[in-house]
Amino acid sequence: SFYPVSVLSDVNDEMMLFTKETFGPVVSLTKFDGSEEQGIILANRTEYGLGSCVYTQDMDKARRVARRIAAGQVGVNCYAL
Repeated sequence: SFYPVSVLSDVNDEMMLFTKETFGPVVSLTKFDGSEEQGIILANRTEYGLGSCVYTQDMDKARRVARRIAAGQVGVNCYAL
């Protein structure tokens, strides 16, 4: 799929947008219960996993979560380039 500059909200893990590679300057927002475990499960539910980001003020949590995300690059409080 290709999108123009877009912010897409209320995306869920059953949508193609969530699991397939999307082209274009796009950000998709998915709600979750706030637990580390569900966040990690959702982050790892893609077949591509090229890049991921963890945003938090708690650096211990950031390291713990980042280690469990299966992505080529994981940024902490920034976009991984």
